[in-house]
Order: sequence, then structure tokens, then C-alpha cells
Amino acid sequence: MPGCRHRKTRRKHLQPLRRRDITTRMLVEIGIQYATILGTELAAVFLRRQAIPEAVINRVLLLPLTKASHRF
Repeated sequence: MPGCRHRKTRRKHLQPLRRRDITTRMLVEIGIQYATILGTELAAVFLRRQAIPEAVINRVLLLPLTKASHRF
């Protein structure tokens, strides 16, 4: 089987994600879908109600808008 042997052995001993991490990831994905449908502001409100950290909300919802606005 091809691949890096060292990476495979490291990955074998990784800790699994905690339940909170998994639920946060799922909620962020829902928030991204809400942003495309309802708008960024309502998606941010939804994520704040779900106790998602503000840094995550800014990185996921607001940074793509600023990157797109600087394109010519």
C-alpha cells in the first residue's frame, strides 16, 4: 500500500475528536449553508446562539467576504 510509513504510524495513534469538536464542526457547516441562503448576519446570529466562539464565526463567515471584495 503506497504512502508515507511515518505518517501512517502517527495517524494510527492520534486521539479521536471530542464530541464537542464534532458538534461544533457540524454546526459551522450548517452556518455556512445558512449564510448562502439567509445571509451572513442571520448565520452569525445562529452560530452565536449555538455558543460557537466568535473567532470561529469571523474566520468562517466574515473572512471569505473580505477576500472576495479585494479581487478585481
